[in-house]
Amino acid sequence: MTADDFIAQLAADGYLEVEHKTVPGGTVLGLHQHAWDARLYVVQGELTCGLDDTRTTYTPGQHFEVARGREHTERYGAGATRLVIGRRH
Repeated sequence: MTADDFIAQLAADGYLEVEHKTVPGGTVLGLHQHAWDARLYVVQGELTCGLDDTRTTYTPGQHFEVARGREHTERYGAGATRLVIGRRH
């Protein structure tokens, strides 16, 4: 799946808010949650998402989602990470 495919799928699934974001390398976000469903696509770099006791690392071309209200952590790789983020309220 390409970033363009991902964006098209977001719209089809009702993710009407799309953001292109670059996160500095080494950024760590402790346990938190969002008031929206989030679907993310990694364009560059890497992101490790922690859900419960599971940590999964995503690299370019991979995507995943986190349901609204689901507590999770985020840890970004050494270099900048570029993402496409869809939000569904």
